[in-house]
Amino acid sequence: MIERRVLRTLAMHGRAARALARQARLTRRCRHPLGRVGLWAAPLAPALVYLPLVAAGSFPAPAGGQPPLAYAVLGYLIWSLMVEVVLAPTRGFMAHRADVHAPPAAVLAGLWDALERAGVRVVVLLPLALVLAGGLDPVGLLAALALLPMALLLALAAGLLLAFWAVPWPDVAAGAATGLRLTLLPSLVLFPLPDAAWAWAATVLNPLALWTEILRFLALDGGVSAALLPGLVAWSLAGPTLFVVTGRAFIRLAPRLREMVP
Repeated sequence: MIERRVLRTLAMHGRAARALARQARLTRRCRHPLGRVGLWAAPLAPALVYLPLVAAGSFPAPAGGQPPLAYAVLGYLIWSLMVEVVLAPTRGFMAHRADVHAPPAAVLAGLWDALERAGVRVVVLLPLALVLAGGLDPVGLLAALALLPMALLLALAAGLLLAFWAVPWPDVAAGAATGLRLTLLPSLVLFPLPDAAWAWAATVLNPLALWTEILRFLALDGGVSAALLPGLVAWSLAGPTLFVVTGRAFIRLAPRLREMVP
């Protein structure tokens, strides 16, 4: 069973993954000119760049009357969590592919590092959004937290798929990171798209945009637009399916991944 093999893999390589992630974190802290403060501030750099533009009214305001800054902060938080998970397997394998540890340990180290980065964003940005919005919808926030694992599961499946491509072609990792960062503006993170048919299609077909929109509106208003429900159902089913496929492939190919490194 895939579940037993996954649990066995986690048990075998979890301790090594935590050690690798800790070593990488300490290395970054020593190299960063600001030390621990720099590590906390680095994941928030894009927000520090774009939020002043939102406050200045440079982007379209949300049509539903939500506070623009709270809209942008929540959008950036949700989007960045998914992007971190997508890039985590590739980052871990690329960072530790020369080590003696098995590929699963390297990938798990990437996920552990992504968890720490995500924790920084949640600790800083979620209270900020709460203050800017004047409070979040409690029921909607619980619903958003219940759906968040489905979004992250889809992101993890995409991340494993990306890691397969990055093993023989390391340049794929840098290209994917750049490409995902460029989705910040067209993924409804900071401002809504115009009310048009093409905008609906762009939202539903882009899982980053769809999950950002749904989870944010649940947290702010406690509801979701009925037009987005078909996309929600489709991507909620696609996530576990793709994860099972990529998880099986990773477990079977893990012993051969080291041989595929150029």
